[in-house]
Amino acid sequence: MNAKPCTNCIKTINFTLKSKNYRLKKLCYSDEHGEICVYSND
Repeated sequence: MNAKPCTNCIKTINFTLKSKNYRLKKLCYSDEHGEICVYSND
């Protein structure tokens, strides 16, 4: 598992995927307590 991505990382991911006509549905990461969290870009 990875740490929560920063705002710039999310922008870069969305820009890169959009330029390739892809769409990010969800991104899983672990928080500081080891809990699995889901970032949803709806």
